[in-house]
Amino acid sequence: MSVAPTALQQENFLTELRWPARLPKIIVAPADLDTLEEIVNLVRVTASSMRSPTLTVKQMARYVSEIRKYAKQLDEAANVLDLVAQPKQIIDPNDPKFQAVVLALRFIQEERHPLSDLTPFYGSGVYALYYTGPLLPYAPIAGSETPIYVGKADPDIVSVKPIEQGIRLYTRLVEHLRNIEKVGLYPKHFEYRYLPLGDGTQVSVEKVLIDFFKPVWNNEGGCLSGFGKHGDSASTRANKRSSWDILHPGRTWAEKSEPKRSHNEVLSDVAEHFALNPVYQTMAQIVERLRF
Repeated sequence: MSVAPTALQQENFLTELRWPARLPKIIVAPADLDTLEEIVNLVRVTASSMRSPTLTVKQMARYVSEIRKYAKQLDEAANVLDLVAQPKQIIDPNDPKFQAVVLALRFIQEERHPLSDLTPFYGSGVYALYYTGPLLPYAPIAGSETPIYVGKADPDIVSVKPIEQGIRLYTRLVEHLRNIEKVGLYPKHFEYRYLPLGDGTQVSVEKVLIDFFKPVWNNEGGCLSGFGKHGDSASTRANKRSSWDILHPGRTWAEKSEPKRSHNEVLSDVAEHFALNPVYQTMAQIVERLRF
């Protein structure tokens, strides 16, 4: 039978959280299981006393965090002693993150199309642009399976029927095509891939793709921000010229703003980006690395 903690024991727990120092003895000495019971009882009784109004929310959060940390260590210790092996991972098909990764893997299997041959189609979802041209800054990804840009197009209404979703993916790609032409880049040097989604999961799938590929033209993960910006708002016009517009001048509204970096600095940023982030040349490399 365990003994209730003394006031001094509770004070030690509240101020210094000394009890976890005894955990290693529990792990190696089964005889010390009584000590473990005492510690659990101490935590339980002290938790009741911690509801005092003298404790701040921050103090309470700290104690809760410490308790959970050592509870995790105890659980790991139990797994070490358990003679039955634990699975490395349990997959929950209903986990939104798992579903997003599955859809991302499905996305990369879609056919790529020349951007110069873009024709109208229905649907909303996710898409990616791929560079195949000769520009030296983009040589590391030219012709590879690493996209230069990843984006999403939200539907007019959430629906599984592409017609009801509208031509949102197509419209977004048209905007990109026009921006590419405005700065003197050639549409024939770009390809696109898209995946219509009928349940509003485009946000999570886009995030998975951006986090994995870190496309150089994306604001998130990349280093050339500004490709997807529009010049038709006062807030946009008030901003400094983006890195993308510095490297690819030609959008009239962007030329009216001051550059935030020099052309050479932006080129250096691009080179550093490709040096730090992997480039996937084949589909097999992506399938091997893109995991939940």
